[in-house]
Amino acid sequence: MTEAEFSARIRERSYLKLVATLVIPELMRAEEKFPGWPTDLLHQVMIVSEEMGEAQQAALHIIEAPGVIFNDTDRDEQMTDLHKKLDAEMVQVAAMALRFLANREGK
Repeated sequence: MTEAEFSARIRERSYLKLVATLVIPELMRAEEKFPGWPTDLLHQVMIVSEEMGEAQQAALHIIEAPGVIFNDTDRDEQMTDLHKKLDAEMVQVAAMALRFLANREGK
């Protein structure tokens, strides 16, 4: 894939809009709440990994959800909530991945 094709694909899928509207605000919240960033590589990766673990748990809840956590009256609403939770966790993964990369700059 050429650089031009890749750029077109990014515009088509609105990746930059997602980064600007979801990931950057989450990154700003995280940096405000936790201004320090570890200096060692292992702890940096562990932060990203911890967020990924939460996303995996949210996905697992979606997969295992039918017949386990729903009652008949609000199944659709509960499934929507589970998907929102997964999306929120993935935004946190992306934010921490960006934070990781920004702190690796020049290394």
